[in-house]
Amino acid sequence: MESEVQSFYKKEVSFREISIKNYRIWYSLRYYIWEEISKKYIGLDDYQPRKINFTISTFLLPVSFLTSLFRMRKADSIIIHSTRAKKGTDEYTEKFKKGNYIVIDYNYMFASIFKNRTIDLGVLLILKEVLSRVFYSVYRKKELEELCKNIKKEYSRLDFRRIRKIIYLKYFKDKFDQFVFEVLLFFIRPQKAILVSSYNLISICYLMKNKSVQVEEVQHGIITKNHVGYNNYSDVHFGYYPDVIHFKTPFWNNVKLYNNFSQRKVLESEKKKQSVNYDIKHLHNNDINILFLGQPSVSSELISIVLDEIKSNQEKGVNIYYRPHPNEPIPDELGLEYLDIGSSIKDIKKKYDLVIGVYTTMLIELLQSELAVYQIKVNGYQVLRPILDILDVPLIEKDNVIADVLKSTNDKLIQFNKIW
Repeated sequence: MESEVQSFYKKEVSFREISIKNYRIWYSLRYYIWEEISKKYIGLDDYQPRKINFTISTFLLPVSFLTSLFRMRKADSIIIHSTRAKKGTDEYTEKFKKGNYIVIDYNYMFASIFKNRTIDLGVLLILKEVLSRVFYSVYRKKELEELCKNIKKEYSRLDFRRIRKIIYLKYFKDKFDQFVFEVLLFFIRPQKAILVSSYNLISICYLMKNKSVQVEEVQHGIITKNHVGYNNYSDVHFGYYPDVIHFKTPFWNNVKLYNNFSQRKVLESEKKKQSVNYDIKHLHNNDINILFLGQPSVSSELISIVLDEIKSNQEKGVNIYYRPHPNEPIPDELGLEYLDIGSSIKDIKKKYDLVIGVYTTMLIELLQSELAVYQIKVNGYQVLRPILDILDVPLIEKDNVIADVLKSTNDKLIQFNKIW
Protein backbone atom coordinates (compact mmCIF):
# COMPACT_ATOMS: atom_id res chain seq x y z
CA MET A 1 0.00 0.00 0.00
CA GLU A 2 2.81 2.42 0.85
CA SER A 3 4.31 2.15 -2.63
CA GLU A 4 0.97 3.08 -4.23
CA VAL A 5 0.70 6.12 -1.98
CA GLN A 6 4.23 7.28 -2.82
CA SER A 7 3.52 6.76 -6.52
CA PHE A 8 0.38 8.89 -6.20
CA TYR A 9 2.34 11.74 -4.59
CA LYS A 10 4.66 11.80 -7.60
CA LYS A 11 2.02 11.45 -10.31
CA GLU A 12 -0.24 14.15 -8.91
CA VAL A 13 2.39 16.81 -9.60
CA SER A 14 1.04 17.13 -13.14
CA PHE A 15 -2.55 17.48 -11.93
CA ARG A 16 -2.06 20.44 -9.63
CA GLU A 17 -1.05 22.91 -12.35
CA ILE A 18 -4.58 23.21 -13.72
CA SER A 19 -6.30 26.26 -12.26
CA ILE A 20 -9.51 28.22 -12.78
CA LYS A 21 -9.15 31.92 -11.90
CA ASN A 22 -6.05 31.09 -9.86
CA TYR A 23 -7.88 28.37 -7.88
CA ARG A 24 -6.14 25.01 -8.21
CA ILE A 25 -9.05 22.60 -7.97
CA TRP A 26 -6.77 19.58 -7.59
CA TYR A 27 -5.99 20.41 -3.95
CA SER A 28 -9.68 20.08 -3.12
CA LEU A 29 -10.16 16.97 -5.27
CA ARG A 30 -7.07 14.92 -4.47
CA TYR A 31 -8.37 13.07 -1.39
CA TYR A 32 -11.56 12.01 -3.22
CA ILE A 33 -9.66 10.89 -6.33
CA TRP A 34 -7.26 8.95 -4.15
CA GLU A 35 -10.22 7.07 -2.66
CA GLU A 36 -11.19 5.98 -6.20
CA ILE A 37 -7.60 4.96 -6.99
CA SER A 38 -7.32 2.93 -3.80
CA LYS A 39 -10.44 0.96 -4.74
CA LYS A 40 -9.16 0.05 -8.21
CA TYR A 41 -5.44 -0.34 -7.54
CA ILE A 42 -5.25 -1.51 -3.92
CA GLY A 43 -8.51 -3.45 -3.75
CA LEU A 44 -10.34 -1.50 -1.05
CA ASP A 45 -14.14 -1.71 -1.04
CA ASP A 46 -16.29 0.49 -3.24
CA TYR A 47 -18.65 1.25 -0.37
CA GLN A 48 -21.50 3.74 -0.22
CA PRO A 49 -21.81 5.88 2.93
CA ARG A 50 -24.59 5.05 5.35
CA LYS A 51 -27.92 6.54 4.28
CA ILE A 52 -29.05 9.60 6.17
CA ASN A 53 -32.09 9.05 8.37
CA PHE A 54 -34.05 12.28 8.25
CA THR A 55 -35.71 13.23 11.52
CA ILE A 56 -38.17 15.90 12.65
CA SER A 57 -35.14 17.99 13.51
CA THR A 58 -34.00 17.82 9.88
CA PHE A 59 -37.24 19.43 8.68
CA LEU A 60 -36.64 22.29 11.12
CA LEU A 61 -33.39 23.22 9.37
CA PRO A 62 -34.90 26.14 7.37
CA VAL A 63 -36.26 27.66 10.60
CA SER A 64 -32.94 27.00 12.33
CA PHE A 65 -31.05 28.72 9.51
CA LEU A 66 -33.26 31.83 9.57
CA THR A 67 -33.17 32.19 13.37
CA SER A 68 -29.40 31.68 13.46
CA LEU A 69 -28.91 34.67 11.13
CA PHE A 70 -29.90 36.90 14.07
CA ARG A 71 -26.84 35.56 15.89
CA MET A 72 -24.56 36.84 13.14
CA ARG A 73 -22.12 39.31 14.69
CA LYS A 74 -18.45 40.13 14.82
CA ALA A 75 -16.32 37.52 16.55
CA ASP A 76 -12.61 36.85 17.09
CA SER A 77 -12.84 33.26 15.89
CA ILE A 78 -15.13 30.87 14.06
CA ILE A 79 -15.27 27.16 14.85
CA ILE A 80 -16.42 24.89 12.05
CA HIS A 81 -17.89 21.72 13.52
CA SER A 82 -16.58 18.46 12.10
CA THR A 83 -18.85 16.12 10.13
CA ARG A 84 -18.74 13.80 13.16
CA ALA A 85 -20.33 16.38 15.46
CA LYS A 86 -23.42 15.02 17.22
CA LYS A 87 -26.36 17.17 18.28
CA GLY A 88 -24.37 20.36 18.26
CA THR A 89 -21.38 19.02 20.23
CA ASP A 90 -17.99 18.46 18.65
CA GLU A 91 -15.46 16.80 20.97
CA TYR A 92 -12.53 17.87 18.80
CA THR A 93 -13.16 21.61 18.96
CA GLU A 94 -14.68 21.98 22.46
CA LYS A 95 -11.37 23.18 23.95
CA PHE A 96 -11.36 26.17 21.59
CA LYS A 97 -14.75 27.49 22.64
CA LYS A 98 -13.41 30.36 24.71
CA GLY A 99 -13.74 34.10 24.46
CA ASN A 100 -15.56 35.73 21.57
CA TYR A 101 -16.37 32.92 19.11
CA ILE A 102 -19.12 31.70 16.78
CA VAL A 103 -19.79 28.07 15.79
CA ILE A 104 -20.61 27.20 12.18
CA ASP A 105 -22.79 24.07 12.05
CA TYR A 106 -22.66 22.61 8.53
CA ASN A 107 -24.66 19.43 9.16
CA TYR A 108 -28.13 18.38 8.02
CA MET A 109 -28.67 15.65 10.62
CA PHE A 110 -30.12 18.00 13.22
CA ALA A 111 -31.17 21.62 13.73
CA SER A 112 -29.47 24.07 16.09
CA ILE A 113 -32.44 26.36 16.74
CA PHE A 114 -31.70 26.95 20.42
CA LYS A 115 -27.89 26.86 20.27
CA ASN A 116 -26.28 30.12 21.33
CA ARG A 117 -23.38 31.39 19.25
CA THR A 118 -24.27 28.92 16.47
CA ILE A 119 -25.04 29.61 12.82
CA ASP A 120 -26.85 26.65 11.32
CA LEU A 121 -26.05 26.08 7.63
CA GLY A 122 -27.62 22.61 7.39
CA VAL A 123 -30.33 23.64 4.94
CA LEU A 124 -27.68 25.17 2.66
CA LEU A 125 -25.86 21.85 2.63
CA ILE A 126 -28.99 20.16 1.25
CA LEU A 127 -29.39 22.97 -1.29
CA LYS A 128 -25.77 22.55 -2.34
CA GLU A 129 -26.25 18.82 -2.99
CA VAL A 130 -29.29 19.48 -5.21
CA LEU A 131 -27.80 22.38 -7.18
CA SER A 132 -24.48 20.60 -7.77
CA ARG A 133 -26.29 17.77 -9.58
CA VAL A 134 -28.15 20.25 -11.77
CA PHE A 135 -24.84 21.97 -12.49
CA TYR A 136 -23.19 18.68 -13.47
CA SER A 137 -25.98 17.82 -15.91
CA VAL A 138 -25.72 21.08 -17.89
CA TYR A 139 -22.19 22.43 -17.47
CA ARG A 140 -18.79 21.59 -18.98
CA LYS A 141 -15.52 23.45 -18.55
CA LYS A 142 -12.29 23.10 -20.54
CA GLU A 143 -9.98 23.05 -17.50
CA LEU A 144 -11.99 20.33 -15.75
CA GLU A 145 -12.04 18.21 -18.90
CA GLU A 146 -8.27 18.60 -19.16
CA LEU A 147 -7.83 17.45 -15.57
CA CYS A 148 -10.01 14.42 -16.22
CA LYS A 149 -7.87 13.48 -19.26
CA ASN A 150 -4.65 13.86 -17.26
CA ILE A 151 -5.96 11.54 -14.55
CA LYS A 152 -7.07 9.03 -17.18
CA LYS A 153 -3.58 9.05 -18.68
CA GLU A 154 -2.00 8.06 -15.34
CA TYR A 155 -4.77 5.78 -14.03
CA SER A 156 -6.42 4.04 -16.95
CA ARG A 157 -8.36 1.53 -14.83
CA LEU A 158 -10.57 4.16 -13.24
CA ASP A 159 -14.21 4.64 -14.18
CA PHE A 160 -13.97 8.00 -15.92
CA ARG A 161 -17.66 8.76 -16.00
CA ARG A 162 -17.49 8.55 -12.25
CA ILE A 163 -14.26 10.59 -12.07
CA ARG A 164 -15.74 13.33 -14.27
CA LYS A 165 -18.82 13.45 -12.04
CA ILE A 166 -16.69 13.72 -8.88
CA ILE A 167 -14.65 16.55 -10.43
CA TYR A 168 -17.66 18.61 -11.54
CA LEU A 169 -19.68 18.08 -8.37
CA LYS A 170 -16.70 19.04 -6.22
CA TYR A 171 -15.95 22.14 -8.29
CA PHE A 172 -19.50 23.44 -7.92
CA LYS A 173 -19.62 22.60 -4.21
CA ASP A 174 -16.36 24.48 -3.72
CA LYS A 175 -17.77 27.58 -5.42
CA PHE A 176 -20.96 27.29 -3.37
CA ASP A 177 -19.02 26.98 -0.09
CA GLN A 178 -16.79 29.90 -0.98
CA PHE A 179 -19.81 32.11 -1.68
CA VAL A 180 -21.46 31.16 1.63
CA PHE A 181 -18.30 31.71 3.67
CA GLU A 182 -17.50 34.95 1.86
CA VAL A 183 -20.81 36.30 3.21
CA LEU A 184 -20.10 34.93 6.69
CA LEU A 185 -16.62 36.44 6.80
CA PHE A 186 -18.00 39.83 5.74
CA PHE A 187 -20.29 39.97 8.80
CA ILE A 188 -18.24 38.06 11.38
CA ARG A 189 -14.76 39.41 10.53
CA PRO A 190 -12.88 36.67 12.44
CA GLN A 191 -9.13 36.65 12.93
CA LYS A 192 -8.95 32.87 13.32
CA ALA A 193 -10.80 29.73 12.17
CA ILE A 194 -10.70 26.32 13.89
CA LEU A 195 -11.65 23.25 11.88
CA VAL A 196 -11.29 19.47 11.64
CA SER A 197 -10.35 17.40 8.54
CA SER A 198 -9.04 20.26 6.44
CA TYR A 199 -8.71 17.99 3.40
CA ASN A 200 -12.53 18.04 3.21
CA LEU A 201 -12.62 21.85 3.48
CA ILE A 202 -9.83 22.95 1.13
CA SER A 203 -11.96 25.54 -0.70
CA ILE A 204 -12.93 27.15 2.60
CA CYS A 205 -9.30 27.11 3.81
CA TYR A 206 -8.25 28.77 0.56
CA LEU A 207 -10.87 31.52 0.88
CA MET A 208 -10.10 32.27 4.53
CA LYS A 209 -6.36 32.41 3.99
CA ASN A 210 -6.91 34.85 1.13
CA LYS A 211 -8.96 36.96 3.55
CA SER A 212 -6.05 36.95 6.04
CA VAL A 213 -7.83 34.64 8.49
CA GLN A 214 -5.47 32.28 10.33
CA VAL A 215 -6.64 28.71 9.81
CA GLU A 216 -5.95 26.09 12.49
CA GLU A 217 -6.69 22.37 12.33
CA VAL A 218 -7.38 19.98 15.22
CA GLN A 219 -6.20 16.37 14.94
CA HIS A 220 -9.13 13.94 14.92
CA GLY A 221 -7.49 10.62 14.04
CA ILE A 222 -4.39 8.91 12.68
CA ILE A 223 -1.91 11.12 10.83
CA THR A 224 0.99 9.50 8.98
CA LYS A 225 2.98 10.15 5.81
CA ASN A 226 0.68 7.65 4.04
CA HIS A 227 -2.47 9.64 4.86
CA VAL A 228 -3.12 11.41 1.57
CA GLY A 229 -5.23 14.08 3.26
CA TYR A 230 -2.18 15.43 5.10
CA ASN A 231 0.59 14.96 2.56
CA ASN A 232 1.64 16.05 -0.92
CA TYR A 233 4.80 17.08 -2.73
CA SER A 234 3.57 20.57 -3.57
CA ASP A 235 5.71 23.70 -3.13
CA VAL A 236 2.68 26.00 -3.13
CA HIS A 237 0.31 24.22 -0.77
CA PHE A 238 0.37 26.89 1.95
CA GLY A 239 -2.42 28.71 0.17
CA TYR A 240 -4.70 25.69 0.58
CA TYR A 241 -3.80 24.11 3.93
CA PRO A 242 -4.05 25.32 7.54
CA ASP A 243 -1.33 27.50 9.06
CA VAL A 244 -1.37 25.56 12.34
CA ILE A 245 -2.12 21.97 13.28
CA HIS A 246 -2.91 20.98 16.87
CA PHE A 247 -1.69 17.45 17.62
CA LYS A 248 -3.13 15.42 20.48
CA THR A 249 0.22 14.51 22.09
CA PRO A 250 3.96 15.09 21.58
CA PHE A 251 4.26 11.80 19.65
CA TRP A 252 2.22 13.10 16.73
CA ASN A 253 4.18 16.34 16.71
CA ASN A 254 7.23 14.30 15.67
CA VAL A 255 5.52 12.36 12.87
CA LYS A 256 7.18 12.99 9.51
CA LEU A 257 4.83 14.66 7.03
CA TYR A 258 5.44 16.04 3.55
CA ASN A 259 3.33 19.07 4.43
CA ASN A 260 5.36 21.39 6.61
CA PHE A 261 2.66 23.26 8.50
CA SER A 262 4.06 26.62 9.54
CA GLN A 263 3.25 25.79 13.17
CA ARG A 264 2.73 22.56 15.11
CA LYS A 265 1.17 22.66 18.56
CA VAL A 266 0.37 19.97 21.15
CA LEU A 267 -2.98 19.87 22.96
CA GLU A 268 -2.08 17.54 25.82
CA SER A 269 1.03 16.89 27.88
CA GLU A 270 2.55 13.43 28.28
CA LYS A 271 0.33 10.79 29.85
CA LYS A 272 1.12 8.27 32.54
CA LYS A 273 1.99 4.66 31.86
CA GLN A 274 -0.87 2.25 32.28
CA SER A 275 -1.26 -1.50 31.94
CA VAL A 276 -3.59 -3.38 29.63
CA ASN A 277 -4.50 -6.93 30.62
CA TYR A 278 -4.13 -9.33 27.68
CA ASP A 279 -4.26 -12.41 29.91
CA ILE A 280 -7.69 -13.88 29.18
CA LYS A 281 -7.16 -17.37 30.63
CA HIS A 282 -9.62 -16.48 33.39
CA LEU A 283 -12.32 -16.08 30.73
CA HIS A 284 -11.99 -19.54 29.21
CA ASN A 285 -14.53 -21.08 31.55
CA ASN A 286 -17.08 -18.34 30.89
CA ASP A 287 -18.70 -16.72 27.89
CA ILE A 288 -16.31 -14.35 26.09
CA ASN A 289 -17.68 -11.28 24.35
CA ILE A 290 -15.64 -10.13 21.35
CA LEU A 291 -16.30 -7.01 19.25
CA PHE A 292 -15.12 -6.48 15.66
CA LEU A 293 -14.82 -2.84 14.62
CA GLY A 294 -16.05 -2.07 11.11
CA GLN A 295 -13.99 -0.36 8.41
CA PRO A 296 -15.82 0.94 5.30
CA SER A 297 -12.92 0.33 2.90
CA VAL A 298 -12.71 -3.40 3.77
CA SER A 299 -16.28 -3.93 4.91
CA SER A 300 -17.12 -6.96 2.73
CA GLU A 301 -14.00 -8.90 3.76
CA LEU A 302 -14.45 -8.10 7.45
CA ILE A 303 -18.11 -9.12 7.47
CA SER A 304 -17.22 -12.38 5.71
CA ILE A 305 -14.62 -13.10 8.43
CA VAL A 306 -17.11 -12.28 11.18
CA LEU A 307 -19.74 -14.59 9.67
CA ASP A 308 -17.20 -17.45 9.50
CA GLU A 309 -16.11 -16.85 13.10
CA ILE A 310 -19.72 -16.77 14.35
CA LYS A 311 -20.35 -20.12 12.66
CA SER A 312 -17.12 -21.66 14.00
CA ASN A 313 -17.62 -20.50 17.59
CA GLN A 314 -21.36 -20.94 18.12
CA GLU A 315 -21.00 -23.67 20.75
CA LYS A 316 -17.71 -22.56 22.31
CA GLY A 317 -18.98 -19.87 24.66
CA VAL A 318 -17.70 -17.11 22.38
CA ASN A 319 -20.14 -14.29 21.58
CA ILE A 320 -19.15 -12.23 18.54
CA TYR A 321 -20.51 -8.81 17.61
CA TYR A 322 -19.84 -6.29 14.84
CA ARG A 323 -19.87 -2.52 15.22
CA PRO A 324 -20.26 -0.76 11.84
CA HIS A 325 -18.14 2.34 11.27
CA PRO A 326 -20.19 5.60 11.31
CA ASN A 327 -19.60 5.92 7.53
CA GLU A 328 -20.37 2.26 6.80
CA PRO A 329 -23.80 0.97 5.71
CA ILE A 330 -25.37 -1.33 8.29
CA PRO A 331 -24.72 -4.82 6.89
CA ASP A 332 -27.79 -6.85 5.94
CA GLU A 333 -25.75 -10.08 6.12
CA LEU A 334 -25.58 -9.90 9.91
CA GLY A 335 -28.70 -10.29 12.02
CA LEU A 336 -29.49 -7.59 14.57
CA GLU A 337 -28.46 -9.94 17.37
CA TYR A 338 -24.86 -9.70 16.15
CA LEU A 339 -24.74 -5.92 15.63
CA ASP A 340 -23.61 -3.19 17.98
CA ILE A 341 -24.72 0.18 16.61
CA GLY A 342 -22.82 3.17 17.94
CA SER A 343 -21.80 2.05 21.44
CA SER A 344 -19.55 4.55 23.20
CA ILE A 345 -16.05 3.65 24.36
CA LYS A 346 -17.37 3.50 27.91
CA ASP A 347 -20.13 1.06 26.89
CA ILE A 348 -17.73 -1.09 24.87
CA LYS A 349 -15.41 -1.44 27.86
CA LYS A 350 -18.34 -2.66 29.98
CA LYS A 351 -19.74 -5.10 27.40
CA TYR A 352 -16.68 -6.72 25.80
CA ASP A 353 -13.59 -8.62 26.86
CA LEU A 354 -11.55 -7.72 23.79
CA VAL A 355 -11.82 -5.88 20.48
CA ILE A 356 -10.52 -6.61 16.96
CA GLY A 357 -10.11 -4.02 14.20
CA VAL A 358 -8.10 -2.93 11.15
CA TYR A 359 -7.06 0.73 11.20
CA THR A 360 -9.80 2.66 12.92
CA THR A 361 -8.68 5.26 15.46
CA MET A 362 -10.97 3.59 18.00
CA LEU A 363 -8.41 0.79 18.42
CA ILE A 364 -6.05 3.24 20.11
CA GLU A 365 -8.83 4.91 22.08
CA LEU A 366 -10.00 1.54 23.45
CA LEU A 367 -6.45 0.52 24.27
CA GLN A 368 -6.12 3.73 26.25
CA SER A 369 -9.26 2.66 28.13
CA GLU A 370 -7.34 -0.48 29.21
CA LEU A 371 -9.22 -2.86 26.95
CA ALA A 372 -7.26 -5.55 25.06
CA VAL A 373 -7.26 -4.87 21.32
CA TYR A 374 -5.96 -6.82 18.32
CA GLN A 375 -5.34 -5.84 14.73
CA ILE A 376 -6.43 -8.20 11.98
CA LYS A 377 -4.26 -8.51 8.89
CA VAL A 378 -6.58 -7.49 6.06
CA ASN A 379 -6.04 -4.91 3.32
CA GLY A 380 -5.27 -1.48 4.75
CA TYR A 381 -3.84 -2.69 8.07
CA GLN A 382 -0.51 -1.09 7.05
CA VAL A 383 -1.98 2.39 7.65
CA LEU A 384 -2.00 1.91 11.43
CA ARG A 385 0.62 -0.82 11.85
CA PRO A 386 3.65 1.43 12.56
CA ILE A 387 1.75 2.99 15.47
CA LEU A 388 0.44 -0.34 16.80
CA ASP A 389 3.96 -1.81 16.59
CA ILE A 390 5.12 0.88 19.01
CA LEU A 391 2.20 0.01 21.29
CA ASP A 392 2.97 -3.72 20.98
CA VAL A 393 -0.56 -4.55 19.80
CA PRO A 394 -0.76 -8.12 18.42
CA LEU A 395 -1.29 -8.59 14.66
CA ILE A 396 -3.36 -11.66 13.84
CA GLU A 397 -3.91 -13.44 10.52
CA LYS A 398 -7.41 -13.46 9.05
CA ASP A 399 -7.72 -17.26 9.20
CA ASN A 400 -8.83 -18.72 12.56
CA VAL A 401 -8.98 -15.26 14.11
CA ILE A 402 -10.65 -16.16 17.40
CA ALA A 403 -8.54 -19.29 17.91
CA ASP A 404 -5.37 -17.22 17.54
CA VAL A 405 -6.65 -14.50 19.84
CA LEU A 406 -7.48 -16.98 22.61
CA LYS A 407 -3.86 -18.14 22.62
CA SER A 408 -2.74 -14.70 23.75
CA THR A 409 -1.74 -14.65 27.43
CA ASN A 410 0.58 -11.67 27.86
CA ASP A 411 0.19 -8.67 30.12
CA LYS A 412 1.37 -5.55 28.33
CA LEU A 413 2.54 -2.20 29.62
CA ILE A 414 1.40 0.52 27.24
CA GLN A 415 3.11 3.91 27.27
CA PHE A 416 0.37 6.26 26.15
CA ASN A 417 2.54 9.28 26.75
CA LYS A 418 4.11 8.19 23.44
CA ILE A 419 0.96 7.99 21.37
CA TRP A 420 -2.47 9.12 22.42
